[in-house]
Amino acid sequence: MRRLILILTLAASCSGEAAPAADPSGPPPGRVTGLIAEVRFDGDEVVSFVLETRDQSHDLLIDPEYDYGFNLRHLETHRKQELPVHVEMVLLEGALHAHEILDA
Repeated sequence: MRRLILILTLAASCSGEAAPAADPSGPPPGRVTGLIAEVRFDGDEVVSFVLETRDQSHDLLIDPEYDYGFNLRHLETHRKQELPVHVEMVLLEGALHAHEILDA
């Protein structure tokens, strides 16, 4: 897989076009279940959080244009009480964002 990424990167650089950023771990999973390890705020607004699964940790941004259907400060309750959540992850503008956050 790394060879393929290297070949594609070299081919794009030789053609004069910018190569897209490649993630060596592959595309993000659509839906994951895990525990919230950290919730980050900007003032009173939740801007991101860290979701830990059995295999890895995901740093997820909040999409300010998306209606989550609940007050995102509730994620802090999940963190403190170690309550799992299901999260639909999407790649937007090169960064992982959380969509559809549900109690697990």
